[in-house]
Amino acid sequence: MKTQMRFILPLFIMALLSLSSSWVLAESETTDTVKLHDIKGNTVEVPTGSSDKITVLCFLGTECPLARLYGPRLETLSQKYAKDARFYAINSNMHDSLEEFAAYAEAHKLKFPCVKDYENKLADRMGAERTPEVIVLDRAGKVRYQGRIDDQYLPGIVKPEPTRSDLKIALEELVSGKEVSTPETKAVGCLIGKVFPEEITTDITYTKEIAPILQTHCVECHRQGEIGPFV
Repeated sequence: MKTQMRFILPLFIMALLSLSSSWVLAESETTDTVKLHDIKGNTVEVPTGSSDKITVLCFLGTECPLARLYGPRLETLSQKYAKDARFYAINSNMHDSLEEFAAYAEAHKLKFPCVKDYENKLADRMGAERTPEVIVLDRAGKVRYQGRIDDQYLPGIVKPEPTRSDLKIALEELVSGKEVSTPETKAVGCLIGKVFPEEITTDITYTKEIAPILQTHCVECHRQGEIGPFV
């Protein structure tokens, strides 16, 4: 019996090690898609890796003035590059409901998939921080551009027309087989309202600390549906 145990015990330990290794591999595996629900309740697989087309991830918020201004512009670009690129509108704001995002998509006539990123998992994976912000992946799944859509709206500056259309230029260069000349720009807009991994406890209140700041710096210039100054 003791002789049998000497042979069985090592085999048992090896089996456990093999099983634990498979668990580690399973936890560290990455997929080429993220499954999210669209505004119609359907499951949409959003590419985060290789795909048959260029992938354009557009992070948008329903209340952000810039996101409202750029909605129609993104729809125009999605139609222009429909042959080579696939656009996705992504809402990662914890304070935006699916119904509100559906109303946003309808108001701006967005025809490409509009999905809700609950718990901002996709935004965190891709490093998105603002709305609007776009991330362009080539067919191999490599991030080739990230940042603003164009330069019409900059901190403290509003141009009549953009002088550089960064997203359009990046798409043109990718479609032509070129390297993206400017792979990163600073996105200007509202911060994504993210879910924090841990509960934050603070004595700060909206009435005492936040409201006075808004009254002093924002209310005078900011109007519903319009753009205010950004800092």
